[in-house]
Amino acid sequence: MSIQETNRGAPTKKETPSAEPDIEEILSAFETDRLESTKVSALYRLGLLAVAVAMVFLPLVYLGIIVSTAWGVVYHAVHHTDLMSASTGGGGGAVLAYLAPIIVGPIAILFMVKPLFARRGEVDSSLLLKEDEAPALKLFVRRICEAVGAPQPKEIEIDCQVNAAASFRRGWLSLFGQDLKLIVGLPLVAGMSLRSFGGVLAHEFGHFAQGAGMRLTFVIRNINNWFSRVVYERDRWDAWLEGTAKSVDLRIGIVLYLALFMVWLTRRLLWVLMWIGHLLSCFALRQMEYDADAWEARLAGGEHFKETCERLQLLGLGNSRAIDLLGETWKEKRLAENLPDLIRDETDELPAEAVARFQTAVAESKTGLFDTHPADSDRVAAVLGLNAPGAFHLEAPATALFADWSRTARRVTEAFYSRAIGSSVCDDNLVSNRQLQNAGHKAANQAVDRYFLGKFSCLRPLFLAQEDLASEGRATEQIGSRIRAAAEELKALAEAGKSDFVRFDMADQARLNAWQAHSLVEAGHPAAARARGLSNPSGENAFQELELSATEMRQSREPLGEFDALARERLIAALSLPGRDGIHFPPPADADALREEIARFVAAMGALKPVYPQLLQLREALAAQRGLFEQLREENEERFIGILRDNAAALSKQTREVRRSLGDAPYPFEHANGNITLARFMTVETDRDMDVIFRQTAEAENAVERLMNLYLRILGRLVLIAEKAEAAIEGGTPAPQA
Repeated sequence: MSIQETNRGAPTKKETPSAEPDIEEILSAFETDRLESTKVSALYRLGLLAVAVAMVFLPLVYLGIIVSTAWGVVYHAVHHTDLMSASTGGGGGAVLAYLAPIIVGPIAILFMVKPLFARRGEVDSSLLLKEDEAPALKLFVRRICEAVGAPQPKEIEIDCQVNAAASFRRGWLSLFGQDLKLIVGLPLVAGMSLRSFGGVLAHEFGHFAQGAGMRLTFVIRNINNWFSRVVYERDRWDAWLEGTAKSVDLRIGIVLYLALFMVWLTRRLLWVLMWIGHLLSCFALRQMEYDADAWEARLAGGEHFKETCERLQLLGLGNSRAIDLLGETWKEKRLAENLPDLIRDETDELPAEAVARFQTAVAESKTGLFDTHPADSDRVAAVLGLNAPGAFHLEAPATALFADWSRTARRVTEAFYSRAIGSSVCDDNLVSNRQLQNAGHKAANQAVDRYFLGKFSCLRPLFLAQEDLASEGRATEQIGSRIRAAAEELKALAEAGKSDFVRFDMADQARLNAWQAHSLVEAGHPAAARARGLSNPSGENAFQELELSATEMRQSREPLGEFDALARERLIAALSLPGRDGIHFPPPADADALREEIARFVAAMGALKPVYPQLLQLREALAAQRGLFEQLREENEERFIGILRDNAAALSKQTREVRRSLGDAPYPFEHANGNITLARFMTVETDRDMDVIFRQTAEAENAVERLMNLYLRILGRLVLIAEKAEAAIEGGTPAPQA
């Protein structure tokens, strides 16, 4: 962990008791008033001081180069005027040789000076914790500061990051005082126990227990961060210089191109200094983390440290899952009202195989030379060597520190949405976490995976019609027997045809690669086409590769036809059951409501069926467009622009055709904007100031993504109903699942 960031977590929610203790019980759980201090050697302090001095020296080196450049320009202007005299003999080159440094030099100096005053971009601010929101948290923090021997924070802020940090409240202005602030990421509070949360805080305040070391580390980190910003960030000045150089007459532009080269050279110089500083500081920063880990172990226990490490990393994965879910539900203008709890729930629902892969990766991780933080495996080994029993072992929810957890979590959630999305978010967009998860895409996707044994693909869509359900004339008992038999047959086909499913997926990827290679050959870039797998990049070969990929797609799909047909038969049979005599659904399910849902979803499928081939074509065309975009970023060649513009226009035309084909077909799910059409749902408003190429391409990408994901969600909801129907067959048992 660092002064600015935490790398810890907590045991799983399942390990945490549900009873919430009061503050007296929490404070009485501390077994000592003061933890044993971490001893830091004088040699380490001197080393840290040397690194800090070297880091301060690097910007001075850069400043010296600026001064030297300015002196060189002035010297040239004063002492090389004879070049102008030589121009009277018709030497235009002499004039250019004299004037170019005088023009290029100040521009280069300006761009060299600019980074010295580069300000940090807008950073999402946290919310100040209100006095009445968590009085217990403030007492808990004070108790840990006393145990560690660190100054108490003047204020506590809260946000939605999976992170915690103690830092100087006013940055450089607080460097020589005790003016600290604590930032608490509420997902950590939601997903960890008091014991682990206390360990996190002990780690953070452990940095501040080392007064001089903490201040030297602050200097080192801020200079490192400054170098990173000025090397990689660009602003309007950079865009103006590049655009002007391209737009003016070449005789003037060549001088500006020289200036661009000098700016590039400047950034290369900063890049070298950045890496020198990074290399100098890494060892010292890693040692600071080891020292802070020792404080955490002394409070929460060395054996508990490994669980804490693992929990936060898993919360990071849960955070990614939660953000992905919100990205999908926002298409319907719906968001979770409690993001910290959503992140915790998504973490607790991580698949066992994903957790196992993560644990293996952590166990095998090693600390690199340029790492500012040690690998978790090295941190755990160092902590276990301390044999620290810990002084605080209370395994209760950390949310007990808040007077009204739900209210505080909602406040910080709304602030997060406001900064991430903007003023378009209002109370009507917020729904309960349970409602969001039940109505979201996750349950539907999981149902499709179960029902089709993980073998379904949107590239082999399955469409139903109301007539299919109405034509099911078999008796209920026969349907039940057929469903169970079909489920067993599907399992056998899935097992026997493993290689066929893999072949189909590989054929699809080869098809997309072929489209990219073809577009690159057409754009006159055969070398890039070769990188996409085209061994002999020519126009004829690229076309043949496209034809071969189409043939391979058809041939690879043929062996899967029996599986797809049988899956469709099973689904139709199950969806014909609601409303039949003898079929009873447990509350709150209702046969009439299920039949209405089925009709609504099947009707939406019917509207999507005629446009689906167009979506698949758009998907391939977008793959070709992405290949050109990637090459444009690498080469920045003007000739790509015209091709991209033509392709974008064609994509836009296809997108409009899809929208027209959908007509007034209604969107089948609830939407925050009320009753909308499929055509309205597929349309995402884009920035009208965006370049037309990017805007038209983005509109096509949104159409494909939204409608194909919508199809998958509709199928998932039908499968959920089918599973209920199969389980409700009187006298029967649910059909076997994967």
